[in-house]
This record gives sequence, C-alpha cells and structure tokens, in this order.
Amino acid sequence: MRIRIGGIVGVVVLAALGLTLAAPTLASSLRADKIVRKHVKALGGKKRKAITAIRTVGRVEVRGMEISFTAWRRRPDLSRLEVNIMGFDVVQAYDGKTAWWVNPIVGATEPTEMPADYAREVLRWTDFDGPLVDYKKKRHKIKYVGRERLDTGEAYKLRIRLANGDEWHVYIDSRTYLEVKRSYTQTYQGQTSTVDTYFSDFFEVDGLTTPRVIRGVGLGGEPFIMTFDSLDTRIEADGARFDMPGRKKRRFGWAY
Repeated sequence: MRIRIGGIVGVVVLAALGLTLAAPTLASSLRADKIVRKHVKALGGKKRKAITAIRTVGRVEVRGMEISFTAWRRRPDLSRLEVNIMGFDVVQAYDGKTAWWVNPIVGATEPTEMPADYAREVLRWTDFDGPLVDYKKKRHKIKYVGRERLDTGEAYKLRIRLANGDEWHVYIDSRTYLEVKRSYTQTYQGQTSTVDTYFSDFFEVDGLTTPRVIRGVGLGGEPFIMTFDSLDTRIEADGARFDMPGRKKRRFGWAY
C-alpha cells in the first residue's frame, strides 16, 4: 500500500478520545443534551463564541520524524495548514467548498483539489467548534450510549450521526466534561478501519479550552502524536488566505 506522507501529516493536524450501560430513548436524549450543555460550557461557552479565528503552531511526530506546522482556522469552517516536510513546502486548506493543497511530494506543485480520501479526512476537522456545539442547528443527531472506563477515568459515551450521514462516537470526561476520545470509521484506498483519537493536557487561552496533545492514527494506519506549542486567538485571518489560488477572491476578509 502506498502512503503519501505529506497528506498524512496534513490530515493529522487538521485533525489533528469497560462496560457500556444502555438507556431508554427519551432518557438518553435528555441525558445527551445535559452532557452537551456542560461540554460547551467547559470549552469556553460565550467566550469561545466570541473568538472568530485562531492560529496554532506545533509539531507532529510521525514515522520517526518531528515536523513543525502552522495552522489557521476561521469561522465557520475555513482552515489552512503550512508545513515543511523533507525540504518540501506543503499547503493544505479548505475554503468552505473545496479541500485543496500544494504538495510537491506527490507532484502537486500547483494548487490542486485533494484526492477524495484526503479531502474526506480534512472535512472531519473543519468545524471551528466541533460537532457538539450547536449540534441541532448543524442537523446532527446525538444519543447518550452510556458510561465507559478509559485510562483517564470514566467518560460519557455519545453517538453522533452527522448531517452528512457519518457516525462518530465521542467520549466526554465525567469530571471535566471535555472530549477525551473520538472514534469514527475511516476509508483509505478502499480499506475501511476504525480510528481512535485521544485528547489530553488541556489548556486555556482567552476563554478557549483546547487539548495540547492529540494522539491517534492517520490515513494508512500511521500513528502520530501532535503537540500544540502556541495558540493565538487575537488575530485577523484574511478570508483570501483560505481560497484556492486561481479562483475568484473573496470580497470579505480582514487585513493580517
């Protein structure tokens, strides 16, 4: 199986969570809503909502390499990643409609739409607040499954059916109400597998609570550890930064 390292690191970044007890449907719905409300509060609540853009700097450990990256995100779902891999400058972005990249490692020396497998993974991570915040407005459906014992302690397990039909399981720590694990099914080169991603070492910046360390498995089964060294919320991310070059530029945006 051929694995494209440039795509793996990009998806990782923008990616970048015992016994389960069942519950009746109505009780499950009420329990899920209560857990989600506390989760949203733990993430920062209204203070988080006031943040419109972020820039993160960090590093990914994958295949024995440590690769530094800079990433930008802007509401509601714009993202851009810049990374240098083995001397090649790689850009990976989503402009609200198209996932695109510049990836000389695979011969994409000009801005090009991503292959479907990579684009699908990028789209999993573009939601600025994650799937639980305002999940009803996003047309996602959530069900409380039960409690489960993880290495970090007891967690509430929720099943999410996204508006696009994908199904995830997220695990919310019963003490902090922060997401500590996420599981979903991933397809790469025709092979389907279940992927578990773990979030830890949370920290707060300007009211936004986020994990400092993310561990998981990227496309092709490559394990990774991603660490955020800094997060800046006081930026003005120009909307054009996320656009695929060669297309009509946005008429909105901030100077940066």
